[in-house]
Amino acid sequence: VSLRRRAGYDRAICVLAFVLNVASLWFVAQVTVPRGRGKARESLLFFGAIIGRTRETYAAEMLAQTVAGILNDLTSQTFTVAAIVETKFTHLRGALTLMYFALPVWVLGIFLVYRPFGLRL
Repeated sequence: VSLRRRAGYDRAICVLAFVLNVASLWFVAQVTVPRGRGKARESLLFFGAIIGRTRETYAAEMLAQTVAGILNDLTSQTFTVAAIVETKFTHLRGALTLMYFALPVWVLGIFLVYRPFGLRL
């Protein structure tokens, strides 16, 4: 790569590609970082609440539940999981969209910086 002074648009394209990738990573972080939901911790079906108890305590609490209580817990957890999944897919879609926009910008940036095969725009 030549150290000669580059045109401003070369840098602008590389900065744009970088910004698109950072924004995409932010969306990916939203998918991977768990977010606590207060009511889920009270559930007997939520994995975080289950592991927070001993086996004996969990079994005793589960056996003390009525069928209606278990069904209520199950429907509540189903709704909560559906909301979490919908949010995660929204963020994942945003990440992928930004990556799709970033890829041609990166290719253009690489072309402008390295000028492969001696080509010029």
